Amino acid sequence: MQQRIQELLHVASLADYIRCDMAYLILNDVFEQNWGNQVKSWGFKKPEKEFWEIAINLAKQKYGTKFLAEVYFPWEGILQQWFDFTYDKLLYDRLADGHLDNLRNHITSNTYEYIAKSAHCTKLAHQ
Repeated sequence: MQQRIQELLHVASLADYIRCDMAYLILNDVFEQNWGNQVKSWGFKKPEKEFWEIAINLAKQKYGTKFLAEVYFPWEGILQQWFDFTYDKLLYDRLADGHLDNLRNHITSNTYEYIAKSAHCTKLAHQ
């Protein structure tokens, strides 16, 4: 893990913002769900702390870098503990499905803090 943290710190020294693709896949619980049986056979034990908690806190302390996580439901809220912003893919899906009630429910069922830390993107159709 230390080598990956050093790599992230190097990138943070060069950038104001870092977008972390598929950031939720290295959450300890997600990793364990996907790879637990295999890595346990190699003697791997689930870490006590999350990689992102350690790495982002170090990068912010040293460089003030901001972070955006590509993440999908239901992991957004967890990553918002450390990331400045997370994708709100569910909002995009609600827009795409065309049901106003689903969109309204998504907006009203989330806290202001969650929405404020969510990155909202739209896909523009080619004319």
